[in-house]
Amino acid sequence: MLTHTLTEMVVLSFLSIAILPYIPFQIFLAQPTLASPAPRPFNFMNLTYEHFLPQRGQNGTIGEELKCYSLPFGGIGFASHILTYWTVAFLFAERKPLPPFSKLRHSTWDIWIAIISLVICAPIAGFTIFRCIVRWQFVLITVWKTTMSLTLAVVGLHRSLRLRKPKNYNGKAEPSKGIYAWLVLYGLGTIVGLVGLFSLVSQTIRSNAKVRIITIVFGTVTFAICVLVICTIVLMILDEDESKAYAAGWGIGLLPVVLVLGVGILAAFYSDWILGAIASNNWTGAPSGNNTWLYWAYFAAKRLPLLSF
Repeated sequence: MLTHTLTEMVVLSFLSIAILPYIPFQIFLAQPTLASPAPRPFNFMNLTYEHFLPQRGQNGTIGEELKCYSLPFGGIGFASHILTYWTVAFLFAERKPLPPFSKLRHSTWDIWIAIISLVICAPIAGFTIFRCIVRWQFVLITVWKTTMSLTLAVVGLHRSLRLRKPKNYNGKAEPSKGIYAWLVLYGLGTIVGLVGLFSLVSQTIRSNAKVRIITIVFGTVTFAICVLVICTIVLMILDEDESKAYAAGWGIGLLPVVLVLGVGILAAFYSDWILGAIASNNWTGAPSGNNTWLYWAYFAAKRLPLLSF
């Protein structure tokens, strides 16, 4: 079992790496438009800096530089993250993410939509990283959101491959705990992304009242959840019921995992609204300019695992 699990993870990891060569094609096949009506002699460096890298604006503000960011944020990003967590939860449970929520059975279909989602999302994220290279915080946040897309896709792939394995005497596939290892990928991405996000917050929290309000709200909610979980476990330990004390022991062991997952989920929501506040109060996160097609292509591709059945 361990050998099969490790083999699956290695294969999926190589598949994730295999899509990286598509990133240069996305960059060089893009068709830029000249900012000036006057014709200019062709210069590759000028072409690169003027059309692939973002315009910094008159004062090079963070809000202006955010135009390079081609991934969902704000209200749309918030909805996207809810759908992502919903999909991952049902894939872990081997259930269809859409009604009637029955058991997953069509592994071939699920494998293909996971691969298509991965092949589309990764190059768009790579293109966004290239465009946002002038502001390292956006690069780290993009890496974070990319690990989320990768986690969603590889969880779908892993689960689909498990469905292809021989069944036991009950006619069911052997349970696989290795699939949960992919959460480590998202956890590492979250750490990287929060470094960039907190840097942005530190630069804007004094001058942007909305950033302050969002930070206070999410900080309070996170602290309250942590206190509630810890108090619940303590009360269960003090209870005379042995079953509750036993459950509390498990709770203590799982507490770090629960807290990390909870913080990771809230951090994604927090980043959506922080970017919305920074982007000239673009609370919906609606795209504009040349980013529109990248934005919606990424959004649609990331939703493909929702069609698993």
